[in-house]
Amino acid sequence: MKRIKEEDIVYFGPGVSSEEIDKEFNNLYGKLLDYTEELFRVLDRLCPSGEDQARLAMSLGTTDGETLQRLIEKECEKRRVVKTRKEVYGSAKTQRQQVVLDQFIKSRVRKTLMIEDIIDKMLARAHNTIVDISKPDTRFLRKLRSKLGASDLSKCFQCSVCVASCPVREIEAEFNPRRIMKLAKLGLKDLVLKNEFIWLCSMCFMCQERCPQNVRPPEVMTVLRNIATEEGFAPPNLLKIIDVLSESGRLYPVDDFTEDERDDRGLPEVVAKPEFIIKIAEAER
Repeated sequence: MKRIKEEDIVYFGPGVSSEEIDKEFNNLYGKLLDYTEELFRVLDRLCPSGEDQARLAMSLGTTDGETLQRLIEKECEKRRVVKTRKEVYGSAKTQRQQVVLDQFIKSRVRKTLMIEDIIDKMLARAHNTIVDISKPDTRFLRKLRSKLGASDLSKCFQCSVCVASCPVREIEAEFNPRRIMKLAKLGLKDLVLKNEFIWLCSMCFMCQERCPQNVRPPEVMTVLRNIATEEGFAPPNLLKIIDVLSESGRLYPVDDFTEDERDDRGLPEVVAKPEFIIKIAEAER
C-alpha cells in the first residue's frame, strides 16, 4: 500500500461538508464557463475565420492558464501558505476534514465531467456559428427576391426581436429565426435550404407582428420551404406524408363507423381523393 506523505494531504476547515465543497467548486467552474463564453463572443466579433478563431482561442487559453498559475503562486506566497504543518494546523487537525490531494483532484475531475461536456457543446456551438460568406449563390438570391413579394430581407438589421418572440425557442433552444434571415440575406443557399430549422417555424406570426422593420419572417420561411422542396431538400417525413395523401386523400383512413356516424348526422360522404390534394401532390413532385 502506498504510504501517504504529509504534503499530499489537504485540510478543510471544521464542519465543512462535501456538499459545501462541491457547491463552491461548481461556482468556480461556472466562472470558467463564463470566461470561455465571453472569449468566444469577442472572437466572433473580431475573427471572421473559424481557423483563426480556433488558433487564437487555444493560444489565449494556454497563456491565460499559465498566467493564472503564476497569480496563484504569487497569492500563496503573499498569504504565507508555505508554513510548517504545525504552524498552520496545530492541534486542530482532528477537527478538520482530511483529503488526500490526488484523490481530491480525481474526484473533482469526475464531478466536473458534466461541466466539461457543457464546455464541449459550447465550443461546438461556437464553431457551428462560423460560416464562410465569401461564396454567395446569386441565382438563389434572385430567386428569393422574386418570390418574397412584400417581404424585404434587406430591411433586417438583426435586432433579434423574432428570436425573443418565438415560442418554438421554448422547445428547441437552437432554433434561431434571426440566423436564418441572415443566412438567406447573404445568399448562402446550402446552409439555408439544408437547415432543418426552416421546417420548425410554427407560423404563429408573433415575430411578424413585432418586427420593427416589417420583414415578415413567416413569409420568408414559407418561401424558403418551397424553394427547398423544389431543390430536393424537403424532409423525408414530409415527402412520406405527401405520398400518403396522394394515395388515399388523407393521413388516416375513414372507417365504416365514421361513415355511418356521418350518415346519421346527415353529413356528405367523404371523397377518397379530393382534387386539391391530388394537385398539391403533383405540384410537389
